[in-house]
Amino acid sequence: MDEHKIIELLTVNGMSKNVSILLMELKNVNGQGLTQTDLISRTGLNQPAISIATAQAYRDGYLKPTICKKDRNVGRGSPFFYRYTLARPFPEIINTFINERSQELSKMMMDLQRLQEVA
Repeated sequence: MDEHKIIELLTVNGMSKNVSILLMELKNVNGQGLTQTDLISRTGLNQPAISIATAQAYRDGYLKPTICKKDRNVGRGSPFFYRYTLARPFPEIINTFINERSQELSKMMMDLQRLQEVA
C-alpha cells in the first residue's frame, strides 16, 4: 500500500499526522535509526513539529530513543544527541493502534446504546 495512503488512514483514525509521518519514515530506514536533524530533512517537518511528534510517539510506546555521544564537541551545545528507532516492528505498532481504537469504539457504542435507552 502507498505510504501516503497509510498516513491518511492512520490520521483519519485518530493518530497525529506528524506521528504518522514520523513512523513511516522510521519504518523505511529498517532499524538504523534517525536523528532529529535526519527526520527534519527527510519529512519536511520543522523542528518543533518533530520534537512534539517524537515525544508523543515515545509516550505511546512506538519510539525508542538511544542516547549517542557526539564525535566532537567544540564547546557548544550538548555533547549528546538522540537516535530514534521504532520500539517494535511496524506491523505490531499498527496492530496495537488498531486494538486501542477498537476498544475506544466499543466503549463509545456501549455509551450510545445506554443513551438511546434513556431517550
